[in-house]
Amino acid sequence: MLAQEQNITASLKLIESGNISEAKSNLDNLKVLHTEDPSVKFLEAVLTEDGELANSIYEDIYIHSPQSNYADASLYRIFSYYYARGIYGKAEELKSLLKNKYPSSPYIKAVDRTIPDDDESTYESAPTVPKAPVVPKTTSAVEYKFSIQAGAFLNNGNARKLSEKFQQDGYESSVFPKEIGGSIFNVVTVGQFRSREDADKFLAKLKSDYNLEGRIIPLN
Repeated sequence: MLAQEQNITASLKLIESGNISEAKSNLDNLKVLHTEDPSVKFLEAVLTEDGELANSIYEDIYIHSPQSNYADASLYRIFSYYYARGIYGKAEELKSLLKNKYPSSPYIKAVDRTIPDDDESTYESAPTVPKAPVVPKTTSAVEYKFSIQAGAFLNNGNARKLSEKFQQDGYESSVFPKEIGGSIFNVVTVGQFRSREDADKFLAKLKSDYNLEGRIIPLN
């Protein structure tokens, strides 16, 4: 039986919100006692700026800890690494591995793209990941510029419950998947605002009425 892996969800959320320094501090603390933990290695890879070094860490996770919580995410990152560099033969191989070994992985949809037959020698570009879906809007939403991200959950059910709570209280709310630090999170948005000032006012209400720390995001 595999040992219990460290929970790095909070650190991944810090990365998503741009708080890299605190995420790195968390990593340093985790590495003191859990250097070989695959989840800790995954967090290290996400925070590693050197693409080749990060890719080698992802490969180590997938090869030596195939049952890890982040094995499929690591395999997806390796796929992205080779696809971004135009090494399509390798990318196709990794795509098949992900589908065969992790058929229920949320990353299946992300890799299910048409891969060109010929490789390209393109090593200058950085690895890319799919963009998150645009937040659904009502027909009049073209007038709105901002919304509030009220939460990001690994569990879709928890995200839906929060969104339904907002809707019951009369607020526009949506849930959409977004990759955050290599994991698929279910992001809950609430409200649509014409100005940042209006969004700021709702942030205060979100904290007082729901005890939630949200952040303003643009409606694209």
